[in-house]
Amino acid sequence: MMRAIVLAVALVAGGSLWAQEPPRDVVAAAVARIGTPPDWAARAPLVTGAFRVAEDRRFSEATDGRSTITRDLLGMLDLPPEQTDRLALIGLTAAIGAELPADTILNAYVDRVFLGRHCEGVAEAAIAFFGQPPGALDAPRAAMLAALVRTPTDLDRHPDRLRDRMLFVMAEMEKVGLIPTGSLAPSPDVPLPTHSATGTCSPKP
Repeated sequence: MMRAIVLAVALVAGGSLWAQEPPRDVVAAAVARIGTPPDWAARAPLVTGAFRVAEDRRFSEATDGRSTITRDLLGMLDLPPEQTDRLALIGLTAAIGAELPADTILNAYVDRVFLGRHCEGVAEAAIAFFGQPPGALDAPRAAMLAALVRTPTDLDRHPDRLRDRMLFVMAEMEKVGLIPTGSLAPSPDVPLPTHSATGTCSPKP
């Protein structure tokens, strides 16, 4: 299949449109920054699956620049300012979506995303919060980490809201077959998984 033409479209003076494919060296530099998947990712399908359904259920099919995960990942890469304005980011997001497998993008995102208490990425958060590596987490713990992305402070400030979001993620995991049907407890009062009340990661410089 021919590589999809990547378009970044902007309104310019007079209401006309322009389109531009990101230069190959820009795309190559972003790919290099993304790097190789973290070692733990292949051993933690519940974790990566929880993040996929929580953030963008259409992620695996998205190659047109609309994937929230791809866009947010690029925002974590410390790219030059001219590559991260809104219009440039549309084109670069689409280019990366066409260049890299979906799982590579997802794993890179999960390995960097901020989850509260100075933790950047699932590997740090899993140890700090649960004392376990990502591959050892069960479905509720994987769903809880995925639920933290939107509001990382909920772990300490709004545990009830975090629990509700965790249950939503688990329901989505059940829909796509990541966990068996009937895995959710019938009671809406199911607690958050046991976790460290003080576990934290080292602040980054």
